[in-house]
Amino acid sequence: MLILLDKFITNEYIIYCSPQQEKFLKHSKHWHIDSTFYAVPSSFYQLMVILIYDEDCDLYIPASFILCSHKNTEIYKKIRKLKHSIKLQYF
Repeated sequence: MLILLDKFITNEYIIYCSPQQEKFLKHSKHWHIDSTFYAVPSSFYQLMVILIYDEDCDLYIPASFILCSHKNTEIYKKIRKLKHSIKLQYF
């Protein structure tokens, strides 16, 4: 079940992930981001998926889903800073 992370809602993006996925994000050394412009609700422009590497399974697994309202450099910078923000909240 996916839950909305209320602390990460802006007018530019909404982030969804489960508590377990958030835990994976906090502990992951590397994030990989993939995105699509085709499978997106009409009020959004882009869907981004953050993938993390699970060493136990030797697989990349989806850890978060981000609906973005537009595509520009600023939104990518904010999402990139998100990794630092999530890690600081945990430690």
